[in-house]
Amino acid sequence: MNEPAEDPSIAPPDGEPPSAVGRARVVARDASDYPVALLDLRRPPARLFVAGALGPFHRAVAIVGTRRATPDARDSARELGRTLARAGILVVSGAAQGIDGEAHEGALDAADLS
Repeated sequence: MNEPAEDPSIAPPDGEPPSAVGRARVVARDASDYPVALLDLRRPPARLFVAGALGPFHRAVAIVGTRRATPDARDSARELGRTLARAGILVVSGAAQGIDGEAHEGALDAADLS
């Protein structure tokens, strides 16, 4: 199976600290801990970057937004991620930079669910 080329656009902008992506492990589609529910998708992701626990999840939400967020927007995204994780909701996104990354950080702070 051919893996897609790495996407340089997921790197953080110059001067921005690394987010949850920098602490993530890679789970390939053929790995034993790859979420079975994702295999039902027409085009399941070839790999997942996982920070925190990866177990069965029944409720998940994607939080996406700008990479160049204001401090207030970053604080709000982090608090939203924290609140959702405390409610047992998995936080997912594509690249985890900016708003996405803050939501992941909040989820990891609260419940290790991101």
